[in-house]
Amino acid sequence: MVDVTELEVGDAIHVRELKVPEGVTIAENPDEVVVVVTPPEVAVEEEEEKTEEEPEAPKVIAKGKTEKEK
Repeated sequence: MVDVTELEVGDAIHVRELKVPEGVTIAENPDEVVVVVTPPEVAVEEEEEKTEEEPEAPKVIAKGKTEKEK
């Protein structure tokens, strides 16, 4: 068993850090990584929704020249 409560993003746990019951022998390389803490990933769908939204077009108040500009 290994306590992971204090791990932060980028931390890793290796085989050598595992606490096993007495009489148990681990056959793996002690430097083998068992766990790596990575940052959460943003779902692709959420990112696509954000990028697909287009800003509102400006509202046209009046078209053409005014009587004074003609």
